[in-house]
Amino acid sequence: MSGNGGDEPGAVALAVSLGDPGGVGPEVVAAAIADGRASAAGIHMIVCGDGGTLARAADLTGTRAALEAALGAGRVRIDAGPDAGAARAGSGAIAARRGALSLGWVERGIELVKGGAAAGLVTGPISKAHWHAAGAAWPGHTELLAERFASPESGMVFVGPRLRVALATVHVPLERVAGQLTLDAVTRAIRLAHWACRAEGVERPRVAVAGLNPHAGEGGLLGSDEARVIGPAVAQARGEGIAAVGPVSGDAVFGQALAGAHDAVVAMYHDQGLIPVKLIDGRLAVNVTAGLRWAGRAVVRASPAHGTAEDIAWTGRADARSMIEALLVAARLARRTAV
Repeated sequence: MSGNGGDEPGAVALAVSLGDPGGVGPEVVAAAIADGRASAAGIHMIVCGDGGTLARAADLTGTRAALEAALGAGRVRIDAGPDAGAARAGSGAIAARRGALSLGWVERGIELVKGGAAAGLVTGPISKAHWHAAGAAWPGHTELLAERFASPESGMVFVGPRLRVALATVHVPLERVAGQLTLDAVTRAIRLAHWACRAEGVERPRVAVAGLNPHAGEGGLLGSDEARVIGPAVAQARGEGIAAVGPVSGDAVFGQALAGAHDAVVAMYHDQGLIPVKLIDGRLAVNVTAGLRWAGRAVVRASPAHGTAEDIAWTGRADARSMIEALLVAARLARRTAV
């Protein structure tokens, strides 16, 4: 895939979906277009979404002049593609309409990446409930992308200035986490953490694997999951040449990573990994889908590490830093994987 951003030397084209039109996605995309860092990094954006929605967001955020300048200079173009979502939503509820639109925009971005027009995909935040209302078969971006790119071993890794965190389980109720911790699930998360580090230029990544139970099970006194699954997964990863260690107590492993002992951490469940990411890296954290491949090459996808924030959507108060970081990370990864 080329995605070379037209004739500008060193430019990289990224497909950018607007996300749920009732959330903060359009606002943070408009603000990111106006921010000088994306332009300085040679990023050209193919915005997958409604141009009118983007223009209204630009008016709200005071970035309309910057949007028009970027459109005029060719650094941004609007490519909504066919309104696939509208056909699915019909004249149903607003939630279904919003879900169908945001899904259709992501599907358009996927087409652009597959066709080589874009070197990577950056997705605005969507509402899982709205996707469900629209009849979507996938709970979120990660599952959709795994299917569309025929990459069942792909998964979620959070990348920030200070932490990289992969998840062994994702959107699973806490009471069901232990039952979903299998050798394959934990080993896959270790591989994804290793991939994310390598993609960012870490030559020999050191991956720490958290335990599930207090004190990593305390030798079996506080739980058997470490001996049953996590330890064997670490051993398997080491057999594959990955410098993995663990299980490490969950209350210690992130402090060790911050001190420089580990390049990435594998968490066993959503909040075990996401609480430290959002506490430490905050709005600078980015969600990367690691392990996507198409036509023999790595596929880059990144997104802000936050949701639709409907409580502040369309008030002009949305924070665009995570979207800007997602664009910068995606461009960096696209250039590395193209080599």
